[in-house]
Amino acid sequence: MSGRKGGTRLAPRKTSFLPVAMVCLILLSLAAALSVFLLGPRDILNRFTGSGSDAGPPAVSQDTQASSETSQSPVSYSSPSAEPSDSLSPAPQTSSEADPHPSKETAPSPSPSAFAELSPTAVPTPSTDISPSPAASDDEDTPGEVPYDGSPRHPPPNGDIYSACALLTDLDTGRVLYVNNADTRNYPASLTKILTCVTVLDSGIGIDEPVVFTAPMLEGLEDASVAGFREGDAVTVKDLLYGLMLPSGADCANALAITSAGSAEGFAEMMNEKAAQLGMSRSHFVNPTGLHDPEQYSTVRDMTRLLSYALKNALFSDIFTTGEYIMPPTASSPEGIKVKNYILSGDLEISFGSGSIIGAKTGFTTPAGQCLASIAAADSGARFMLVTMGAGREFDFDGRYSIADALYLYAMAAEKTRE
Repeated sequence: MSGRKGGTRLAPRKTSFLPVAMVCLILLSLAAALSVFLLGPRDILNRFTGSGSDAGPPAVSQDTQASSETSQSPVSYSSPSAEPSDSLSPAPQTSSEADPHPSKETAPSPSPSAFAELSPTAVPTPSTDISPSPAASDDEDTPGEVPYDGSPRHPPPNGDIYSACALLTDLDTGRVLYVNNADTRNYPASLTKILTCVTVLDSGIGIDEPVVFTAPMLEGLEDASVAGFREGDAVTVKDLLYGLMLPSGADCANALAITSAGSAEGFAEMMNEKAAQLGMSRSHFVNPTGLHDPEQYSTVRDMTRLLSYALKNALFSDIFTTGEYIMPPTASSPEGIKVKNYILSGDLEISFGSGSIIGAKTGFTTPAGQCLASIAAADSGARFMLVTMGAGREFDFDGRYSIADALYLYAMAAEKTRE
């Protein structure tokens, strides 16, 4: 026992501490020298003391910033290879096709680069659909009672425009000037009436054909905007088209549908056939009025395609650019009914400094938000077309946000085309 604990075995362990300590000291010195070489003396000091505030926060690259901002948007985007083309061709169908209806009430924030140099490929095509509130509401085309002088109030809190979806093009060339969520489905509200008008004009029915209002033509319109006809009133198809487009008359929409197809349901089939002919592959319609229905939806790209086609018709172009129209006398209105286009009637400021809006169709329901299809002419001779959807949902519709967007984007486009 005592032999095992003898000094002859403990002595070597005591003398071995010196070389080990020297080796450790050498390694620590090398590590310190390497740290100073790689990080610099200030970084070493900062890591230990937390000082060095004069150096400021670490720089963030533009790529990192853009990535961070994009990740905050409630809309998912596909890869840049799926960007909308200048030809306005429909985007390929995506996985969102299985759930075609919107599901969130908050409008997506536009990408901060959407208007970068008016680039036609600035924003990728979204791969998911937005979701307006599912609650139905009346189809009023004059939302927002707050006094508003028409001057753009930009940028809004959620991005560079208020509308969830927008597509701005050169009216003469079709070149895309601004795009945001062009293929995202939204409820079209009374923009539907553009397709109603086109379907009637292409149906072969005579514009001078008389139409007498019947009770079925006026059913279910308690919450809708109307021109003001009553049962027994006799007017022409042409008068009904003005009543359809200027005051957004749902009574005129039903009368035209029943006259053309025998029923609103039959006319909706005609509308979908026309939409398919025009390549409106992400749209579906179930009524001619635009009153809310979860099965009725479209996109700003499809609506742009529709409006481009419609403006080739001389009568449609006249109606779309008319501010006021007086109907001939009817049984219920011996003096005739005066109808007005909400935007073009002179009640609003629609100039943007270097030009003005010259044609428009509005639309509004609570689920759809404020929608606007319009054309504008700049002093330079350039002409533009803009379709927007889903404005004002997150602001309780307390202003005319779709008009503000139009004036803002048209002014930017006019300025860019003058450069």
